[in-house]
Amino acid sequence: MEIKEICEEEVVSEIRMIKLLPHGISENWPDLKRCIELSLPKVGVTSDQRPERMTMILEELLAGSMEIHVFYRLIRNVPFTYALVLTSIIMSVDGTHTDLLIHCFYGHRKMITNGDLETGLGILAKYAKSKGCVSIVTYASREFYQQFLASIGFNTDFIYAVKEV
Repeated sequence: MEIKEICEEEVVSEIRMIKLLPHGISENWPDLKRCIELSLPKVGVTSDQRPERMTMILEELLAGSMEIHVFYRLIRNVPFTYALVLTSIIMSVDGTHTDLLIHCFYGHRKMITNGDLETGLGILAKYAKSKGCVSIVTYASREFYQQFLASIGFNTDFIYAVKEV
């Protein structure tokens, strides 16, 4: 039976979010690594640097400098993960406040609606606020994501520009 059929037939819980702890990251690293590699921007990283990049990300996750948030729903009382977000708390350029930076987002396209994204970002905003962050910041290379972020109140007047040297 496909997930779509299960979702239509069964009562599905609201979206929930958990932050993975180091032991959960270690136990699930092969799958998490694949999701991160697929969604993390490739800018400035050659193919021979990718293993080192992922090792550094794992080290940051285990040290607590980066975090993975898992979004899921219960289907028949079984958790179904449908999105992962890699984040870190950063200091603003002027040093006056902290922000929650979304490094990348990985999700199951067939399972995620704009409403789910909005709900998930709302949950993440509450988490950011609980950590003393003033805002959520992210970068987006896909136009539909930029338009979506603008539609839910993100200021998209800025761009993230890269020129390799």
